[in-house]
Amino acid sequence: MTSLITALWAFPAFWLFNTMDPTLIVLGMVVAISLGAFGMYSVQAAYFPELFDARYRYTGIAVSKEFAALASGGIAPFVAAALLSWSGNHYWPVATYVVVLAGISFIATFFAPETRGSEISI
Repeated sequence: MTSLITALWAFPAFWLFNTMDPTLIVLGMVVAISLGAFGMYSVQAAYFPELFDARYRYTGIAVSKEFAALASGGIAPFVAAALLSWSGNHYWPVATYVVVLAGISFIATFFAPETRGSEISI
């Protein structure tokens, strides 16, 4: 759900950033970080351990989290800079990139296995 909020907030956040008003910029960042980023981080501590058996849990979580950070977050500044350069400093390609990444997260939650009621090794 929070990835959907992130996708929906991408364009309004950039509109606020583009106003050059410090109050509106802070408002855009507060909403983006508190509802989007922290909303996704808040459920990871409960969600990720359910995806892996106890024997492989530490490695599974570490590898999947670090690979995702590398594949999306690690290259994001370079992609954003390239998109800004390509578009003549228009923000819409960067906002679209945020929407695409949030959409991938939203769709991925539907393909993750449901673990409610299953036996989980501790």
